[in-house]
Amino acid sequence: MVNQNVPLLDKTPSFADFDRFNQIDRQTRLLYLMELLAELRNQALSLNEKTLAYLIEMSVLEAVQLREIEEFQRKLPAD
Repeated sequence: MVNQNVPLLDKTPSFADFDRFNQIDRQTRLLYLMELLAELRNQALSLNEKTLAYLIEMSVLEAVQLREIEEFQRKLPAD
């Protein structure tokens, strides 16, 4: 059960917050999402929610793979 007295966010995100996030380069955004997902995975593990932790871990691995693919593509010579 969620404690109704504890806010989930310090403030409600605005469209400006999302717009600023969208202006950050893709690699940095993926890194941020990886860190966020890793924290969520740790929270799921602390609750002994192994299936949820596993599914979140798969998302972390997908983000890692996306970053690695894009980094590799950047290193390829241009046509």
